[in-house]
Amino acid sequence: MRHRAVIARMLLLGTALTGASCEALFGGLSQSNPASCVANMQLCTEPDTICNQLTRECEPALRIDSLSPKAAPYDQEVLLTIKGKNFVEGMTLTIGGKPATKLTVVSNSQITAMAPAQSGTKQAMEVQLTAPSGQVLLAGKLFHYYPFPQFAPVIQISSPSTVRMLRSADFNQDGRPDLAQSADAATPVAIFLGQQDGTLRQIAPIAFSARPISMAVGDVNNDGKPDVVVTESGPQPVVEVALGTGDGTFTVVGSLQVPVTVGGLALLDVNSDKNADLVLGNGANLSVYPSLGTGMFGTPKQFPHTLQLLDASSQITTGDMNGDGRSDIILTSGKDTRLGVFLNQGNGSLGSSFYSISQRSLLTPVAADLNHDGLLDVVSSVSGATELQLFWGDGTGNTVAGQRFDSFSSDECCGVADLNGDGTNDIVALDYNAAAERFEVHAGDGGGVFTRSANYPLESFALARSIYVGDLTADGKPDVVIAQRTGKLSLFKNVTP
Repeated sequence: MRHRAVIARMLLLGTALTGASCEALFGGLSQSNPASCVANMQLCTEPDTICNQLTRECEPALRIDSLSPKAAPYDQEVLLTIKGKNFVEGMTLTIGGKPATKLTVVSNSQITAMAPAQSGTKQAMEVQLTAPSGQVLLAGKLFHYYPFPQFAPVIQISSPSTVRMLRSADFNQDGRPDLAQSADAATPVAIFLGQQDGTLRQIAPIAFSARPISMAVGDVNNDGKPDVVVTESGPQPVVEVALGTGDGTFTVVGSLQVPVTVGGLALLDVNSDKNADLVLGNGANLSVYPSLGTGMFGTPKQFPHTLQLLDASSQITTGDMNGDGRSDIILTSGKDTRLGVFLNQGNGSLGSSFYSISQRSLLTPVAADLNHDGLLDVVSSVSGATELQLFWGDGTGNTVAGQRFDSFSSDECCGVADLNGDGTNDIVALDYNAAAERFEVHAGDGGGVFTRSANYPLESFALARSIYVGDLTADGKPDVVIAQRTGKLSLFKNVTP
C-alpha cells in the first residue's frame, strides 16, 4: 500500500517516472508487464512515461518546458505559447483555476491557448494541464498577472527653452535624483533639483558657451560630486566641462577642441584611476581622453571600429556587459544596422569588440536586464521607423538581436524600470510625432517578452524629446519625466498600488 500511495502522489504532480528513478525508489522492482503497471505494483521503465491510475497502463508523461509570455496585465486575455512534450488533442488548461480558451495543439511539443483574464492584486498563478486520460500536470506557479502602471495627474514644469535631452544624478547630494536639461538653442543647461514632495525646482543653469548636441554626467575629478560634460556643434567642435560643487551649482572650467563633429559621448573610468574619462564617437574611431583629475583631459587614444558613417548621429551608452565590474561602451551610429559593444580593459584600453546585426539602423541604446537573467541586454530605437529593437546579452559582451516591436519614435529611445512592481523591468517609449502626443509602457513578463500595456497622453503638440525614469518621490516606485520640445517638463508620479 505504501508503494501505491507514492505512485499516486507522483501522478498527481505529473512527474515522469523513468526506469532508473523508479528502481532506486522502490528497491529495484522491474517492469514485467507494462500494461498493468499499478495492479501488479510495477512501474513504467520507458523514458518519459508515467503510470495512469485510472487505466493502469503506462502512457506518455506530460511535460511543460517553457511558457511565453510569462505574465499578462489584469483584466486582459493573452495568447500563450506552451512548449513541452506529449501534448494531445482533447487536453484542458487552467490558470489560477480558470479555464484557458481556444486551446490548439500545434504539435506534440507545442500548444497555444488564451489565458483567462484575472482580477485582484499581483500574484503568481498555478498552471494545470490535464490530458484526456485524466493525467494531471501541476506545472507550478508559472504565470503572473500584473497591474497597469498608474500615474497621478501630470505636473507641468516650465523649462527655459526647447528641450533636447535629460540626464540625471544627485547634483546636490541630498539623496534625491536631480535633472540636467539641454536645449536645441545656444542656451545654458538647466538644472532641476528633486524636492522632498517629488517635484522639481529649477535653480541656476550651467552657462556653457554653445548649443550642446550631446551631454553626459560623471565624476571627472574624483571628488565624489557629479560633473557635466557636453559636446557642442559648430565649425570648430568643442567639449566643455562643468564641475559640480555639491550643492547643485556648477563651474565651467574649460574646453577641449576635437577634430570632427561629435555625436556619441560617454564618461566612464577606462584606466581604473577612479576619474571618469571621456569617450567620444567621432569618425572611424572611438577616442578615449584620460581624465587629468582637474576637469580637463589628456591626449586621446584611438580605437578603430567598423560602424558606418559615425558622426553626430552616433550615440553611446555604458554598462557592464561581461560582468567584470567595469562599464563597457555600447555604440550606435544612426546610419548602421549594427550595435557595437566595446569591452573596457581597465588599463586605458578597449579590448574585444562585438557587433550585432539589426534589420534597420539604430539610434539611442539603453542597457538593462530585460529578461530577468542577471545579464545586461540592450534596447534601441530604430531610425526611420516606429519600432524598438531588443538585443540579448550573453554575459561575455556579445549580444544577439531579438524581439522587434512597434512603438513610437524618438531620438532618445526609452526608459527602463519596474513600473508596475512585479519584479521585472518594463520599457517606457517616447513619442516624437505631433500626431500621437503620448508615451507608452511596454510591460515585461520576466522572460524577455514585452506587451504594450498602456498609453499615457501628453499635451497637444508636445513633441517628446527625452525621458527620465526614476524614483523622484522616494516611495520605491519609478516616476516618469518627459522633456518636450515645447519647453516643458511633464512629471508623472507613479501611484501604482
